[in-house]
Amino acid sequence: MLSFLLKVMEYRGEEGRGMNLVVLHQGSGAVMATGTYDVWASTSESEAMRLMVETISDGRILCFLSKVLLQFFLQCGCYII
Repeated sequence: MLSFLLKVMEYRGEEGRGMNLVVLHQGSGAVMATGTYDVWASTSESEAMRLMVETISDGRILCFLSKVLLQFFLQCGCYII
């Protein structure tokens, strides 16, 4: 699952520094939306991420990813639940 989420972000050209968001449909698992927010460098990015989350339909699955941490977990064989 982790490698799939990273591939989604890379395919869309959206993976980057900060928090990466992937929104999945709760029934099918289809990717509904993605976004990248550099919340450490900018308060406006934090606000943009908050606004994005507020617009997501109830029941959707939200996956928040930090690319640096995600790559570490993939390399060490760790799993996040």
